[in-house]
Amino acid sequence: MTHPFHCFLSLADAHPDAPAIIVGDTTFTRADIVARAGALAGGLAERGIYPDVMRRVLINVPNSPDMMALVLAIWAQGGLPMFLSAKSPEPHLHAIQTRLNPDLTVDEDLLASLPLSGHPLPRPALTGDMDGSVVFTSGSSGPPKGVVQRAATLVSGVRRVAHTLGYAPQERILVPIPFAHDYGWGQMLSGLVAGHILILPRRDILVEISRAVTEQRPTIMAGVPSLYAALLFGISDFENAQTDSLRLMVSTGSAFSPELHQTLTTRIPQARILRNYGLTETYRGCCLMPEDHAPRPGSSGRPIEGVRIMIADPDGRPLAPGIEGEIVHCGEGVFDRYLDDPEATTRARRMVNGAPAVFTGDIGHLDAEGYLYISGRRDRLVKSMDIRTNLGDVESALNTLPEIAEAAVLARPHPMTGVEITAFCIPSGETTDHTIRRASSRNLAMHMRPRRVICMAELPRTPVGKVDYPALQKLLDTQDQGH
Repeated sequence: MTHPFHCFLSLADAHPDAPAIIVGDTTFTRADIVARAGALAGGLAERGIYPDVMRRVLINVPNSPDMMALVLAIWAQGGLPMFLSAKSPEPHLHAIQTRLNPDLTVDEDLLASLPLSGHPLPRPALTGDMDGSVVFTSGSSGPPKGVVQRAATLVSGVRRVAHTLGYAPQERILVPIPFAHDYGWGQMLSGLVAGHILILPRRDILVEISRAVTEQRPTIMAGVPSLYAALLFGISDFENAQTDSLRLMVSTGSAFSPELHQTLTTRIPQARILRNYGLTETYRGCCLMPEDHAPRPGSSGRPIEGVRIMIADPDGRPLAPGIEGEIVHCGEGVFDRYLDDPEATTRARRMVNGAPAVFTGDIGHLDAEGYLYISGRRDRLVKSMDIRTNLGDVESALNTLPEIAEAAVLARPHPMTGVEITAFCIPSGETTDHTIRRASSRNLAMHMRPRRVICMAELPRTPVGKVDYPALQKLLDTQDQGH
């Protein structure tokens, strides 16, 4: 079985009463999900989603059992599910609808209004080489692109990740992140392909996540660093949650800070913290195991099963260990294409040794044992005072200052210094922009010092918690126009 649709139907046929999704006190069995998918398939047919051609169905709803059923219904009707988080800003939704012209957009209102048939779920013969899904990139550094993965790649990804990370057959996975995010989609696929039980908070708020931990006893929690930080340091009641059932805390996205890693380890000492690296275009790339955290601080780990990581020079040639270059993902997990964007596909998906690989745009190096270290993004490298400068390094340096709780930086051309660095800072306490500039002058090299500091109560975020750099750029442009 190389299509997630048939994987789940096989699981449901074998054990129809096994739990698929738990929300609060309500358990939805595999049979419940299949029945709901059959009902929704009839509603999609009335909206013109037929299996004569692969129709594009944009899903723009929050996590729910119905969302899983909707995915099955779309596949059953020969459609292609396209995921956009319900938290995405309106411009993202409008841009995707305009550029990619989905045949149907399903939001909460439409989902609730779909007529429900009493017919069983159709069971077409779907193959692994068919398009399985479209997941959009975060849009943290530009317009979101639709990443197309083949069905067989999705199935293989679930199995390879489960084997590398040590998932057992009956895991209970708490999913407080959007299914529409590539990492959240991976969790739904774990339920569809591997039969893992998915636990959803009643509502998308921190206290409900803590409550789900206590009441539903998950064995795995899938999150991102900003979510773990909010649970530990925000108003979440996480300090009172019964966390002894958790054996794995899994994360992807941005890096863990040492403080966050230590606090999470102290709070849940029995859990193994698995930190992952990968792009929407690669399914998953590397994993840092807990035993490798202390001896290799700052590493993103080693490639998971079926993956090889290469470091390439600007001409695409491999570089030796210790030399910095572009990170290239080879082997399993490579995306098929960007939807309706062959030019971007050609830039990112290239052949290496006769097989497709993803040129990630991330910059880093491998050590002698094959552990990956990421230093930043190719598009965040600038020349400041004639010195090659990584804006990620500037952010890291600013974030070490006690005057700053969090910082993000942008750069724009400047006639004297090459670029002008602007720092957007959440200050610690009553710190002012003047204080931050003075602290950076004392502690940062000349070429890394921000010429401009803008203090903010919070940084704009994408739906998955990453800093929204386009939003910061708009803010900066607006301020400049006001002067």
